[in-house]
Amino acid sequence: MASDNKIIELIKQGDIAAFNTLFKSVYLQLYIHCRKFIPAPEDAKDILQNVFLRFWEKRENIDIHTSLNAYLYRAIPVSYTHLRAHE
Repeated sequence: MASDNKIIELIKQGDIAAFNTLFKSVYLQLYIHCRKFIPAPEDAKDILQNVFLRFWEKRENIDIHTSLNAYLYRAIPVSYTHLRAHE
């Protein structure tokens, strides 16, 4: 996979193929991580759907100062908190 900076730049430009490549390359590992503290499979999938949806929606303004993986891992508990607050 291309470097984080290249992927981020492509996604910022609206490149759906780059986004799909990112999604396919990290989804399983993020799902496994998510399931460590969210036991229900469907809840974990909802959290990840929200993470990737928000990432896409905010792509033009994303400013990542860590690795892309670290950013996405950190987005999981944020998304979890956000979704639980709106139940």
